[in-house]
Amino acid sequence: MAWLNAERFGALRVPLAHGGIGASVEQLYDLLIELGEADSNLPQILRAHFGFIERLLAEIDPALHGPWMRLAAEGVIFGNATTELGDGSLTTMQTTLKPDGDAWRLDGDKYYSTGTLYADWISVSAQRLNATAAASASSRWCRRKPRAWSASTTGAASASA
Repeated sequence: MAWLNAERFGALRVPLAHGGIGASVEQLYDLLIELGEADSNLPQILRAHFGFIERLLAEIDPALHGPWMRLAAEGVIFGNATTELGDGSLTTMQTTLKPDGDAWRLDGDKYYSTGTLYADWISVSAQRLNATAAASASSRWCRRKPRAWSASTTGAASASA
């Protein structure tokens, strides 16, 4: 992943106007296929990142793209932590986000969050509890502590927080 970040792979679909590479969807898919032929884990690791970028491009008002696209152009990788195990509905998540002094405490377990280990920003779905413990659905972006990535000669990556 360090090598891909150094080459700004995550900026492929970011428009030139935001500092990205401006690749087409077809170019992205060709590169993901080639990447997958080298290591099938790598396209999976980046699935949430490119899904977020594509959602911005397809569904979100372009006036709101700037901050997110600039982050991606700078090498930030986006991940997700939304799925939970169990029989609950999408609006009754077990993960909670609650006030803790002047900060917020996120508490819960997420599954199927492939690639999030390598993400700098993570979209997290949780029940937001207010001071009286009333709940409402919430989705927030959490910024991970910056980490130093290193790649071994076998291509395996490791992180240090």
